[in-house]
Amino acid sequence: MMRSLARSLIPLLLLAPGSSAAEEPADTPSFVESGGLLNRGQHAVVLYLDAELLAPPVTVGYRHGVLRWLELGLDVGANTGLLQVLAHTRLQLLQSASRRLFWGLHLRSGYKTHHFSIGETVVADDTSWVAAAEHCLGLRLGQARRHVLYLETQVYVDIDLRTPRRQTDYYLAPASLGYEAMITRWSSVFVELGFVISLNGTETHAGLLYEGDLFPMGQVGAAVRFQ
Repeated sequence: MMRSLARSLIPLLLLAPGSSAAEEPADTPSFVESGGLLNRGQHAVVLYLDAELLAPPVTVGYRHGVLRWLELGLDVGANTGLLQVLAHTRLQLLQSASRRLFWGLHLRSGYKTHHFSIGETVVADDTSWVAAAEHCLGLRLGQARRHVLYLETQVYVDIDLRTPRRQTDYYLAPASLGYEAMITRWSSVFVELGFVISLNGTETHAGLLYEGDLFPMGQVGAAVRFQ
């Protein structure tokens, strides 16, 4: 009798909410940008124009929802004179029971080679290791929570790998506003706008020379998700 009872309980335990075998409900919000994470077990292919850089690279990315609170990914972007490869980790720090409010952390790190100029005033010539950390607050809209407005704060470091005259650039994007919509269960579109404060440092014979600047930034793109 005990063996029979155990056999009947084991499948129920395996399918219980919170267990590793449990699936997300079909109507659970799923996002590829800073307003949320992919659902556990989902994958996504993302295509976007990244206007954080000049010339804006066309970027293709892959995302995977590893856990309910963890997502991993990889982005590859390119344009004339520019190649960027970034690994992603996105973490859910807090989400309300209603799924309306979201707080997350987005970490990026990778390699960039950038050779670009506009006249004599805008010049980029570096091969760099880059790292960025973003705090994200999201407000889901609608009864099904399929739309999200998000506010993002980002710190970005760009360290030139070449010597001499190594250049180290620091960027702060204090407030970027974004919007993402699940236009179907398996597809999304998103747009993000903000501004960046930069501090560019160059090694010279006299020491480090810093120069500040302020410029706009943005992203626009679309994603397809699959299980």
